[in-house]
Amino acid sequence: MTHKAKDLSPDQKMAIESLLGRSIAENEEISIRTTTSPTTPEWLQASWKSAKEQGLDQLSAGVGSREEADFARSRCKVLTYAFSENARQKGACRPSQLVQSQIEYSLPHCREGIQSMSQRMSVTLLLILTATVALIFLLLPRIPQPQAYHLFADRRSLLGTPNFGDVASNVPFAVIGIWGLIFLLRSDSNEDTGRFLEPGERWPYLFVFVGLLLTAFGSSYYHLSPNNSRLVWDRLPMTIAFMSMVAAIIAERISLQVGLWLLPMLVLVGMGSVWQWYASEMRGSGDLRLYAAVQVYSALVLLLALFLPQRYTRGSDLAIVVGFYALAKVLEALDIPIFAAGHIVSGHTLKHLAAAAAGYFILRMLQKRRPLVPLPSTAPTVAPANLS
Repeated sequence: MTHKAKDLSPDQKMAIESLLGRSIAENEEISIRTTTSPTTPEWLQASWKSAKEQGLDQLSAGVGSREEADFARSRCKVLTYAFSENARQKGACRPSQLVQSQIEYSLPHCREGIQSMSQRMSVTLLLILTATVALIFLLLPRIPQPQAYHLFADRRSLLGTPNFGDVASNVPFAVIGIWGLIFLLRSDSNEDTGRFLEPGERWPYLFVFVGLLLTAFGSSYYHLSPNNSRLVWDRLPMTIAFMSMVAAIIAERISLQVGLWLLPMLVLVGMGSVWQWYASEMRGSGDLRLYAAVQVYSALVLLLALFLPQRYTRGSDLAIVVGFYALAKVLEALDIPIFAAGHIVSGHTLKHLAAAAAGYFILRMLQKRRPLVPLPSTAPTVAPANLS
């Protein structure tokens, strides 16, 4: 039966959009058909019957018609709805196809097999990215810190505070850090609301917001009297936030256990990059390569996450986070020209605000996101009978 998207209920439309990974237009046609295969193995029929009796006849992400044969060979042709890839072809005029089966979940080992394939691909991509970034920065020549790095454009004092603009602009870091910690620790961010399907997923984000809060203090301390020894305390908390986001991506898109296991090591690598830079400065041969690699790597991991399997909505918000971080780096480089344009605000002050905005969008993503696929223990959100 073919339905116009505008005729679907809000729940049905939201569920279908989750399956397709995109929004559907009001006039788009959705074709739903029921499939019954005489060759369905007995073990699968038993799985359907058992799961239906438990009320698990829900929507589930599926595979296209051409891929169904591959999944059948791997005993995984049991997903509730399948999206026809034919409709994604440029210029295709046929309606999108949602193939309705009997039940969302197959036998546990089958679902785990699908997840395992996605995990292997995600791990491979992450390892390739890690090796590439490491190789590039190892081959680069030493990157010394510019001699004039501490000479910021806006050195005006206000209310007895030197370099007031660069100091006061750190307040948003404290606000976002405290706001994020309150959100993570209060009851409505637990797994029951769907923002975190597993309690352990919150740990990397706790480190992210702790890093943002500490950045407010470390950066303010540095900008009161800029020098290398104070710059250490500016950069250390930033690396905590950077590398904790990497751990969060691993925990949510690859493996929670691996992400939590890597969290302290990633944080130590980030902090170690700052101490390595400072030690090189003390030797008279400053080298920013490792610290720069930590920043570039964390940003690239967030971009890579856009292409990895997701458990939640709002995954595209990570692109906004990276965008504000990139803007912050541009504003930092244009510190003097921006201030010279009107002597109102400096590029470095604006850099702090852009970086804080990146932190805000991390928090906003967590507040607004919802699971893409319901857990087997949850009540059904859309039953197949409602769609036919």
